[in-house]
Amino acid sequence: MKIGIGIDTGGTCTDGVIYDMEEKKILAAAKTPTTKEDLSLGIGKVLDLLPGELLQKAEGIALSTTLATNACVENKGGRGKLIFLGARQGTIEELGGNYGLKADDTLIFIDCKETLQGEILEEPDWEETKGRLKEALRDCQAVGIVELFAEGTGAALEKKTREIVEELGIPAVCGYELFQEKNVIGRGAGALLNARLIFVIAEFLKAVKTALKERKMDIPLVIVRSDGSLMSEELSVKRPVETLLCGPVASVMGAAELHQVRDGVVIDMGGTTTDISLIWNGAPVRASGGITVGDWKIYVKGMYVDTFGLGGDTEVLLDQEGALSLGSRRIMPICMAGARFPQLRALLHQERQQKGKVNSWRKHIYVGLKEIGENKAYTAYERRIGAAFYQNPMNLAQLEEKYRITLVPHNLNRLVDEGVVIRCGITPTDAMHVLGDYNGYDTQASRDALAVMGELLELSEEALARLIYRKVEQRLYCNIGRILLWDKYPKLRKEGLNPGLEYLVEQIYEAAVKEREEADLGEVGRTYVSPGSDRSFMECRLYCEVPLIGVGGPIGVFLGEVAKLLHTRALIGAYSNVANALGAVVGNVEVCVTMEILPNPEGNNFRVTGGGESFFEEELEAARERAAETAKELARAEALRRGAAEEKLAFRLESVPVEATTSYGSNLFIMERVSAYASSGISLE
Repeated sequence: MKIGIGIDTGGTCTDGVIYDMEEKKILAAAKTPTTKEDLSLGIGKVLDLLPGELLQKAEGIALSTTLATNACVENKGGRGKLIFLGARQGTIEELGGNYGLKADDTLIFIDCKETLQGEILEEPDWEETKGRLKEALRDCQAVGIVELFAEGTGAALEKKTREIVEELGIPAVCGYELFQEKNVIGRGAGALLNARLIFVIAEFLKAVKTALKERKMDIPLVIVRSDGSLMSEELSVKRPVETLLCGPVASVMGAAELHQVRDGVVIDMGGTTTDISLIWNGAPVRASGGITVGDWKIYVKGMYVDTFGLGGDTEVLLDQEGALSLGSRRIMPICMAGARFPQLRALLHQERQQKGKVNSWRKHIYVGLKEIGENKAYTAYERRIGAAFYQNPMNLAQLEEKYRITLVPHNLNRLVDEGVVIRCGITPTDAMHVLGDYNGYDTQASRDALAVMGELLELSEEALARLIYRKVEQRLYCNIGRILLWDKYPKLRKEGLNPGLEYLVEQIYEAAVKEREEADLGEVGRTYVSPGSDRSFMECRLYCEVPLIGVGGPIGVFLGEVAKLLHTRALIGAYSNVANALGAVVGNVEVCVTMEILPNPEGNNFRVTGGGESFFEEELEAARERAAETAKELARAEALRRGAAEEKLAFRLESVPVEATTSYGSNLFIMERVSAYASSGISLE
C-alpha cells in the first residue's frame, strides 16, 4: 500500500485526505476551519482528525490552496515591485490596465536599448541602477524583472539586474524563468504578481512544515501547479504564480477522480470564490493564451478556470437603494465571529437597539486577527488601530468612543489587505445557520444579525435567509450561463458579455425561476410573461447538456436548485467537500520547454531562442538538433527542480515547422518550434 496525504487550505476551510495511490481509494478525510491568523493551527488540526497510524505510513504530502487566488481577487498579497528594462513607461501606463498593472510606485523603469534580434545597443548605467534600486526597494518583499526583448538577448539584462537585487537581500525572479511569450506587458504583469504572491505561498508552506514538525512527520512536500501538474516546495516559493489556480485545478482533478465522468461542468464553491471548470472527453479543458484571475491577465499555463467572487463568506449588504445584494469580497461570518468572540453578542444587541441612529458605515464590525506590536513595517497610527482591534470585535463608532480613534473604512485598507484586521458581517454561511443547513458555529449570533438587517427590510430572519439563498443561486446561474455561452460561442468570450447580454441571462434566470415556482404549484403550462410586458412571442431558456459537478462545503446547499433551472442534474458525492485535497495527491510532474528556430535576417544562419537561451547555427539541421538537445536538457532540469523522480522521467519531442508557399509553388521556411515534454511521478526521497 502506497499512501499519500492531500491537504487543501482555502480561505474558509482546510481539508485533508489520506489516499491509497495504488488502489486509488480514499482511506480517510477531514475538514476544519482555516485559521487565517496562524495557518499551521488549522493544518495541524486537520492532520489530527486523520488516523495517526495511516499518517505515519505516508510517503509524501501534496498541497493545494486558494490563498493565492483569493489574494488576486481581493487585491491582496505581499509588497512586490516590478522592474521594466527597456520598456516605455507611457506604453505601460496606457495598456498595463488590460493585464492588471497599475501605473504606481510598484513599477520601476530602467533605460536601455536592444534589438528584437538580441543585440544590446546600450546597457543600463549599472552603478546608477544599484543606487536607485537600493532606495526604491527599501520596503519591498520581492521583485519581478522583465526585459523588453529578453528572448533575443537570452535575458542577459534580466540576469544582471537579478544579481543586483539579490545583493540587497531581496528575492527576485526574472520573467524568462516564468514565461516564454513575447508580450512584455503580459510578462510584466505575471512577474509582478509572482513577487506579490511569494509572501503568501511562503507563509502557507511555513505553516505546513510547522504542523508536520510538531507531529514528527518528515516527508517531502509538493504543490499543485495551475496546469494540474506538481512542483517542489523549493520551486513553489520562488515561482508561486505558477501555483495561482492550484486550488481550483485540484478541485477539477478531484472531481474527475471521484465521479469518473467524461463530460461535465465543475463548480467549486469555497469561502471566498467560486471556480468553474470544464471536463470534456475525460480531460480538463485547457486555457488558451494564459489565465485571468480578478483584474490580472497573465501567461501562466493552466486549465480553464473562471473565478468570481462568491462563497460561503461573501458579504451580504444593502445597496444604495436599500435592496439586498451580494458583494464580491470575503468577510468573517457573524456566526464564526460569535463562536470565537462571545462579546460580539452584546454588540449585536446594541446595534439592534440603536436601529438607524448611527451612520451605517460606522456600524461596520471589525476584529484584529494578527498582533503586530511594534512592527515598524506599519505606521504608528496603524499599530494603534491594530492593537485596539486585536481579538476585540467592535464597530467604528465604538472605536472612536472607547479609544478616541476616528477613522473611515479606507484608513483600514492596508491592515485588511494584509490580514491584520478583518470585517465581520452577514454572509450566506449565516443564512445557512438560520435555515439549519449548516450549524458549525454560533447560530444565535447569525439569527441576531439577520434580525437587525431584517428589520430594515421588514423580513423575518428565515425570510431574509431564503432571499440570500436566492441571490446566491442567481449569481451561480448567471455565471454558469455566461461560461456556457462563451464555450458555445467563442466570439462572445473574446468580446465579453455586454450589458445587454448580461441582462438577457438575468431575465432567462427570472423566467426559469418563475416557471419552476409555477410547476411546484401545479400550474404547468402557463405562459411566462416578461416583466413590464403584456405579451410574449418567444421564450429563451438555457439548457446544460452535461451534469454540474459540485465541489466544496457550501455547494450542496445551492447547486441542486441551479441544476434544475438549467435542466440538468447535480453530482455531489460523499467526498465532494474534500475533492480539492484529493486532487492534490493524484497529480504528476509535467514540463514543456519550447525553442524557436528563425532565419537570421542579418546573416546566412539561424537563430535559436527559448528558456533563457539564445544562440546561432549555420545550418537548419544543426539548429534543429541543438534546439532539441537544449529543450530536452532544460525540460529535464526543470522537472527535477519541480520534484520529479529522475529514474521515472519520460520524454517526448515535437517539432512544428511554419512554412509559406511562394508564388512559384515552393515552400519558404518561416520558423520552427521544437518542444520537449518531460513527465514523471514525484520523488519521495
